[in-house]
Amino acid sequence: MCRINGISYFFRILDSSNNTLEITWDRINGATCVSSSCARYSGNLVVPSKIIYNGVTYTVTKVDDYAFYGSTSLVSITLPSTIKELGSELFTNCVNLTGVVLNNGLTKIGSRAFANCTALTSVPLTSYLEIIGDEAFENCQNLTSLTIPESVDSIGYGAFSGCKGLTSLTLNNNITAISDNLFYGCSGLTEIEIPSKVTTIGAHAFDGCSSISTLKLGSSLNSIGMAAFGNCNNISIVYSYNLIPPTCSVNGVFSIYTGTLRVYNSSINAYKSATEWSNFGTVKGL
Repeated sequence: MCRINGISYFFRILDSSNNTLEITWDRINGATCVSSSCARYSGNLVVPSKIIYNGVTYTVTKVDDYAFYGSTSLVSITLPSTIKELGSELFTNCVNLTGVVLNNGLTKIGSRAFANCTALTSVPLTSYLEIIGDEAFENCQNLTSLTIPESVDSIGYGAFSGCKGLTSLTLNNNITAISDNLFYGCSGLTEIEIPSKVTTIGAHAFDGCSSISTLKLGSSLNSIGMAAFGNCNNISIVYSYNLIPPTCSVNGVFSIYTGTLRVYNSSINAYKSATEWSNFGTVKGL
């Protein structure tokens, strides 16, 4: 442990040959990350890029899994450019965390890294980010807007499930799949546009997005999983830009078919006879 500007940082040396270390939780006396006796981080934290220990300068290259777990008094966090990945369950249950500054070199956000950060309203995802892990932002109920940068090519299971305050969503044009439960229960979303390179939408991906009224499905989409749009009872219009009707789960993809389905004129008959799509009472050309 060391103190910098009055703040105690717990750390662990990773490699003494190249002087690198990671920020971790209070491991003193064998404390676990979830132990009630574990010292927590608090306030407005600026993680240093360098730490001097026993006269040696170490570079902070990593933040350990669970490092800030349950730090309910943590208000904001700023991470240095020396850190490239965020560990699993890093900020889980940091219920008063409102501000996050991620560095431009960050490439990965680990699974459940921000799960249950219920006070978080925005996360500026940076242009080098490539991977967003499973349930990374699960139940961030006050997250209002989200833009997935073009650099991201992998978004894990349920990454934004339960983000019911989310009203604005921009998916990038490079992702090819929408994973299971990705936006489950995001009841604030009113319009969804699936990018043109997406080929699959997983089961329950948008289940419970009860405010969606407009849905636009990209031209490469060929498979939609079970109840992907279940409990989306306000859909009034669906645009499907694939000339061939995407294959739908026999267990049901939509929960309502009273909206209008718009497809290319040459594909109207194909959609009218395809499983699931034939349930729409009104099918019109584009």
